[in-house]
Amino acid sequence: MYSKKEWVEKQRAFWTAFGLYMKPVPASGWDKVNWVNYKTGLKNLHFRLDAGRTTATVSVEMSGADTETRMRLLNTFILLREDFEEIVGLDWAWEQEAKDEFGYPVDRLV
Repeated sequence: MYSKKEWVEKQRAFWTAFGLYMKPVPASGWDKVNWVNYKTGLKNLHFRLDAGRTTATVSVEMSGADTETRMRLLNTFILLREDFEEIVGLDWAWEQEAKDEFGYPVDRLV
C-alpha cells in the first residue's frame, strides 16, 4: 500500500491528468469545469466521479429533500434507460431512495 503522502500525490496526479484529458469537453455554462462534481445546469442533478484506493466510480445523482422532484428526474432516466445504457455501453445499478455520505436521500445511477 501507499503512504498517505504517496496516496495524495497519486490522487493529485490522477485528477490533473483526467482534467487535461477532459479539457476539450465544453462545460454546461461559462464556469471552469469541476469534473469531480460536474454541474449539469439542472438543480438537484449531479454527475459525480470518485477515485478511491481500490475503486473508481461514476454516478448520476438526483438529490434534494423533495421526493417528487427526485422521482420526476429518476422517471425521466427510466424512460430513457435503454438509450442511456446503449450510449454509455454499460449496465448501471439503479438505486432508489439511497442515502448520500451525509445521510440525505438520493436516487442514483452507479
